[in-house]
Amino acid sequence: MAALQYLAPQFIAEGRLCWLRSPLYIVENKGQESYYFTDDEFNKVRNKIKGEVTRAKGLGELSAKIARASMFGENQRMDVMEYDEDAVGLLYELMGEDVEPRRKFIMKNVDFSKVRE
Repeated sequence: MAALQYLAPQFIAEGRLCWLRSPLYIVENKGQESYYFTDDEFNKVRNKIKGEVTRAKGLGELSAKIARASMFGENQRMDVMEYDEDAVGLLYELMGEDVEPRRKFIMKNVDFSKVRE
């Protein structure tokens, strides 16, 4: 259970651990950038968008300029993590050395018909 200490569940339980989100969609129009952090958020305005849309697969795809502009200041999206004993147990199991639990989890929970390049 050393891994659970590493995960710092007391920080989660106390509401002190947050998820700093990076944008999934970046829209550039006439030098202005807009950031959308979820598919739902983007889909609500998709038909009204003018400009170039970029889909970021993760933080590593963002330039330093876009990361600073989208993750700090007025654009910052930070969600407080909620403690869930089952989730901590699942995370511990999936992060372990045994591959089988990860394989089963993926095969049960991923809809491969929606995966696209």
